[in-house]
Amino acid sequence: MLLKAIIAVVLVTGTLSHSNIHGTYYFSCQHGPAECKGNVYQSCALSQNQGDRKNVEFVNCIMRRNPDHFVNVEKCARKHEFNIGKIRNCSRGVEGSELLAQNGEKTLQLEPVLSFVPTIIYNDVYSNQDHMQSLKDFAAVVCSKIEGDKPEICANKRLPRTSWGFFEIF
Repeated sequence: MLLKAIIAVVLVTGTLSHSNIHGTYYFSCQHGPAECKGNVYQSCALSQNQGDRKNVEFVNCIMRRNPDHFVNVEKCARKHEFNIGKIRNCSRGVEGSELLAQNGEKTLQLEPVLSFVPTIIYNDVYSNQDHMQSLKDFAAVVCSKIEGDKPEICANKRLPRTSWGFFEIF
């Protein structure tokens, strides 16, 4: 059994805030307008529903480059078999803005309020400890959430430490 067979990955490219004034969307992102532009490209690509693996590979590919430059989006889209024309048309039109606004709504509904990107959530519940551990060893945290038989990858996985507890030295 593989880990990917028992988890679903939902990637949400969101915004810090957004508004719609007379049919025109205005976005504010944590790292400025360039990040918002990259988020629109990613939202448009992810709307093609290529499956968890391709979606994650595409996002990893684009995040290794400058995600707000369309030439980089094109390279990653070709590599991971996304429709470049659809991404281009979506990102230049209302659809891209609407997708980003929908994702922004999802991030605004998080409790506690989103303060860091990426934010990792399990089973629709945010835990700072899970989040911090996931940044160190995502598979270990996923394995800790599995009840019953676990995939082979989980055999040697231990949750990473996120802090130095005083009593851990004894």
